[in-house]
Amino acid sequence: MKSDNEIYREIAGACAASICWMIDSIVILDGELKIEGWAILSEGAFDDVVFAVNGTKFSRINYPLRSPDLAEHFYYFNNTENARFSCQIEIEKIPNRQYYCLEFIQNNNQAKAARTSWWYSTHQVVLPRFESERIGRVIGSNTNFNFELGGATLYNRIELYLQNKFAIRYADLSAILDWGCGAGRLLRHFDQLSGTEVYGADIDHDNLESCIEEFPFAKFSLLPLRPPTNLPEQYFDLIIGISVCTHLSEENQFLWLEELNRISKPGALVLLSVQGDAQSALYRESASLIRERDSKGFVVKGVNPEINGIIGKSDYYLDVIQTRENILTNWRRHFEVIEFLDGFAANQDLVVLRKRN
Repeated sequence: MKSDNEIYREIAGACAASICWMIDSIVILDGELKIEGWAILSEGAFDDVVFAVNGTKFSRINYPLRSPDLAEHFYYFNNTENARFSCQIEIEKIPNRQYYCLEFIQNNNQAKAARTSWWYSTHQVVLPRFESERIGRVIGSNTNFNFELGGATLYNRIELYLQNKFAIRYADLSAILDWGCGAGRLLRHFDQLSGTEVYGADIDHDNLESCIEEFPFAKFSLLPLRPPTNLPEQYFDLIIGISVCTHLSEENQFLWLEELNRISKPGALVLLSVQGDAQSALYRESASLIRERDSKGFVVKGVNPEINGIIGKSDYYLDVIQTRENILTNWRRHFEVIEFLDGFAANQDLVVLRKRN
């Protein structure tokens, strides 16, 4: 049996490898872009590190900076006592694009940097700002910044992955479903598409009503707690479900996988996120929980109160964790499992599925 420290080092290694860094703030002031956060050096040397935006190096980089908070959180991993950064660059030096693509490049590993990039819209002012309570039900934090950064990053990471893996862009698809759209963190970025039908669906009627008002380009469906739904059969080319399966009992997962199979076209891609080792490290999960997960395959950590008051059922919305073996055994009944992407989706692992023809 693995010791506690062995487990902690293992999940911390997954976090360092797949998440690498996080941005705490982005400030645009007096013609400059400034970002701050933390970045864990897992390869190469500090002197080799590059922070870049849209392919251009930041003019002023302060890294590494002391980070006693991270050293305490990741006490079982190297280099965390010096992991904070602060970077600045003049806006006029940044190539003009719709998003700022922010990269942390270590050991000249461009592939890893592209995989762990963060995106931020250059036009944040035009995006609707939702009430903190609505945002909190989606991301567990009530800050618009985290909401906006996470949504832009999800949108761009997923499309870049689809391009590289399947030679597909969003615009190539006829119908996309954001399953569990919440307050539109991801969905809002699909407004730039033309010729592609975009759907949002959720059990949270309050957030859904706000989305209907704010995002007229999309169609919406209020979901029941359990299928069937009124969504059309064999309709969607792409279904994205971020932090939905992480809140469903195993029985409800099975029911919803069957429904997702019904509404997806043959050959459609279905992308669903789950809590993996990288997020477990961020949450600082106990070694005993990881052992229980590995032993049982599926564990309910507890009831999540965020949505239960809205849906009027106190034991539906949960926090769950499961093994990849559990997913491979059970989810293959409905879909082909293509691969797992560590820490890819809002720090959760992304399970890439395809409906069989």
